[in-house]
Amino acid sequence: MLIGMRFSPTIGLLLVTYSIAQLGLNLASGPLSATVADRVPAESRGVMSALSGFGTLVGGAVGSLLAGTLFAMMGLDAYFPFALAVIVFTVLFVLVARDRDSRSRTVPPLKLIGFLGSLVFALRDRDFRLLWIAKVVLMFGAGVSGAFGLYMLQSYIQPGLSVTEATQIAPLLTIAGIPGTVIALLVAGWWSDRVGRRKPFVIVSTILIAGSMFIPLLWPTLPALFLQGIIAGVAVGTFLTVDQAMFIDLLPDKEAAARDLGISTLGGNLGQALGPLIAGFVVASTGGYRALWVVSIIFVALAAVMVIPIKRVR
Repeated sequence: MLIGMRFSPTIGLLLVTYSIAQLGLNLASGPLSATVADRVPAESRGVMSALSGFGTLVGGAVGSLLAGTLFAMMGLDAYFPFALAVIVFTVLFVLVARDRDSRSRTVPPLKLIGFLGSLVFALRDRDFRLLWIAKVVLMFGAGVSGAFGLYMLQSYIQPGLSVTEATQIAPLLTIAGIPGTVIALLVAGWWSDRVGRRKPFVIVSTILIAGSMFIPLLWPTLPALFLQGIIAGVAVGTFLTVDQAMFIDLLPDKEAAARDLGISTLGGNLGQALGPLIAGFVVASTGGYRALWVVSIIFVALAAVMVIPIKRVR
């Protein structure tokens, strides 16, 4: 489908090939994320979740940079190296990280009603459900504040930037948070494993994200946005690492890790998708961007509150 995107002559066909490519990548990522739950002992899950998150972060950053560089050199043929990379590294993973022999396993026959019901099985568990809601709410809050970053550079901060300046500065705001995110990813997972605690890391990182949003709310300037991005980067790196390990610890059915971790991923995607929709409504209703920060702070703080009652993980 990536190659199909290269040869798509219309927007409609491009949408179809892109959607199917995303479907394929997500179908692969579910079982891939379950590898940590299946093979890594509990005392090392923080570190391995950190390395997994680090790979996702580096892959996204390097992929974006390579896409721009290769497009300048190869034009639309830049799709080919990415398609080849997907095949090569997937095959390497399958050959090197072999699955355990499952031919002797007995499983009940698959029935549609049972299958559909199993998709929400994990959400029946109180602690898993609380953490899932916390993730939805957190990503929702982050999505609200981040949806109009380019326009905030022009119309919210003082002095406002021109369209050209804002376009050049917007990527730098993202890059500014990456070093802190990487450090937090590597440190938080190791530290969480060492002390045997998860909840304090998730709660503190969530509160830190909410706190960082007060900076541009009270000080609407370009330096404030950079400072907020740097602090939030550290907090997000901590949250994503320990949150993933915590989801694994809370799995109600270890034999269905891929299914239930897919539900946890859906929570993040759902929050990210809904955030921009609500952000547009907030801007239209208030006629400005200041209210976006207020709404984001409320929702992110609510995420911290949802984690506190969780009992099965310290």
